[in-house]
Amino acid sequence: MQITLASIGFLSGMFLWYLSSNILWLIGGIFLISVIPITLIMIKPINDVLLDTSNKIGLEKSQQLLKWGAKHWIRTVVSMVAFLLYLYVALV
Repeated sequence: MQITLASIGFLSGMFLWYLSSNILWLIGGIFLISVIPITLIMIKPINDVLLDTSNKIGLEKSQQLLKWGAKHWIRTVVSMVAFLLYLYVALV
């Protein structure tokens, strides 16, 4: 779902950039689409390890892997920058 929404938001930003020639739509779209590689590179591998039922990692390793909050914050900040850029350019 997240990939679909990021892609739709990116394509919408590209379309509005094409129509208005306002570079902020392009920059916002790039920020928005960047959450996909962030998720696939930084977060998905951790989730795969944690969800693998045949994995024999110990409790200590599991707890260490569950501390991925900083990686999630990166994705959150990037999404927020995209949102604020879109909001600003829509209101100006």
